Amino acid sequence: EVIREELQKIPGIEIREQSNQFIVRDCAALPEGFCLKPQGTDKADNQWKVYVKGQGGVWFCHRCGNKGSWYDLKRMTSDSSPVKRNANEITRDDFMKVFPLPDQNENSRYISTLWDNPHRSNDEINAIREYLVVTRRLTPATLMRYGVGCATAKFPEGNKYVSAMCMTFPWVMHRDQMEEQDRALKT
Repeated sequence: EVIREELQKIPGIEIREQSNQFIVRDCAALPEGFCLKPQGTDKADNQWKVYVKGQGGVWFCHRCGNKGSWYDLKRMTSDSSPVKRNANEITRDDFMKVFPLPDQNENSRYISTLWDNPHRSNDEINAIREYLVVTRRLTPATLMRYGVGCATAKFPEGNKYVSAMCMTFPWVMHRDQMEEQDRALKT
């Protein structure tokens, strides 16, 4: 029910419900970011291509392959305006930045930080390793194969940033998503 309400907030959207999912008629009516190919949607075979799960809000566009989570859905359909701030305050927009893929050397350092000398006495790294291997039951071989590592990152806390050790996961993005992201980071 919540997902239907979120989708119905979008002006001009037409949805149908089928097998506990919502199907969107025209992806051009969706906010920017849902479909990477919103042109040419007036053709019958280009309609009803975006599927949104009724439970969980996971969505997938069968035209372009773009997909996302409930969080992405909420962020893209949110009608709230950004909070006004002075230059020293941190807002939710600071959390939305996605940074470029690390170069191969940097990613190798992340992997090395997590896996080289696994008995070193860094509690944060040991906790990450234990979470991945013991709690999530992923083998070290699988994690290494997919380039999982760890690195220190800074996160907003109050009006400042604090450092924390984090898991790193390489990801794949479409070229146009990376170019858009790079433009956003330069502004």
